Amino acid sequence: MNVRSSDTYWLSRDPVPTRYSSLRRAVDCDVLIIGGGITGALVAYELVEAGINTILIDKREVAHGSTAASTAMIQYEMDVPLHQLIDQIGETDAVLSYTLCLRALNRLAEVAKKMDASGRFHRQESLYFAAQCEDIDELKEECITRSRYGFPVNWLDQKALWQQFGLVAAGGILSSAGAELDPFAFTQRLLLYLTRQGLQVFEHTAAEALTYLEQGVQVQTSQGTTITAKKVVYATGYEVPERLVEANDITMLSTYALVTAPIPHLTERVKNTLLWDTAHPYFYARSSGGNRLLLGGGDEDLVEAGQRDKLIPQKQQQLLDRFNELFPDVPATAELTWAGTFAETKDGLPYIGEHPRYPHSYYALGFGGNGITFSLIAATVIRNLYQHGHCDYARLFRFGR
Repeated sequence: MNVRSSDTYWLSRDPVPTRYSSLRRAVDCDVLIIGGGITGALVAYELVEAGINTILIDKREVAHGSTAASTAMIQYEMDVPLHQLIDQIGETDAVLSYTLCLRALNRLAEVAKKMDASGRFHRQESLYFAAQCEDIDELKEECITRSRYGFPVNWLDQKALWQQFGLVAAGGILSSAGAELDPFAFTQRLLLYLTRQGLQVFEHTAAEALTYLEQGVQVQTSQGTTITAKKVVYATGYEVPERLVEANDITMLSTYALVTAPIPHLTERVKNTLLWDTAHPYFYARSSGGNRLLLGGGDEDLVEAGQRDKLIPQKQQQLLDRFNELFPDVPATAELTWAGTFAETKDGLPYIGEHPRYPHSYYALGFGGNGITFSLIAATVIRNLYQHGHCDYARLFRFGR
């Protein structure tokens, strides 16, 4: 699957990443990770830190799939608001899901600090605001619900939004917990750090065929080599293995994003806040360095790459028009616009863990708007499954739920 258009902002910022060789010999390991994006890198971090012999392979260059197109809004909030998720899956599981996402956000900060990549990771506030006046009552209910369970939120009315952000909206939830990062550079730096700790990384090495053994798996690669592992992890992003999930369990969509040209006099408050609204699909904005903003949204129910990319000029104008409605005093023009394909689930939760049909296999499929947060959760779930044979909260993300 072609998961992104050719030009993305992150690739233009870091054009000469670290390169890895393809696999030229037979190897064995405890865990093989298929997929070298930010999800695979974060899973590798947890395994390598635990002393587990790990190999990571990617069919292209690492971080050149959906990671290169990710907008990397790091949030504990999910696509499904907490009060709605409680109705869907129950109070205990819904609150635990949000709590795990908040813990993952803090864990990501620890990872960035440990590998000296704090310059690629920045703490932010998060503002979830009403796309239209009719959304206010439900948004207030969400604020009350989150506050009830101890999540860090405050309500801002129309006047406060204008005074603090220059934003035209009827009201919103301001949370102190959020972050942003450069996903491409972060992944590159993390993998470089991990190779120094013993991780083996191979690019242009696809898993062509997999044989299940009594005590593990054997993978035949596109290079004609063999990898034998006790367990295999699929961190393949939106390139979902066939027959893994039922067709009605996920929805594949195309989405659009742009980076603005530098904006004069962009306020620090706007630069230090993740902004997203209640629309479906929602509009969002975040800083991207150099007084630029990253704007995104405009999801479409299509995945064919040609059709998706053909809409880029139209979507660019829609995103700029929406931003100018919300921030009439902030002139914005586009510098680079791109498209990507992603998947979402009915309950906004990812698929993580084991699948009943595939032995010796773990999955880290962080579908939804906060896939990087889900990747951290997947990393800890998979480490626990490998080391202890269970994880208390893996049930939340099980297949067939």
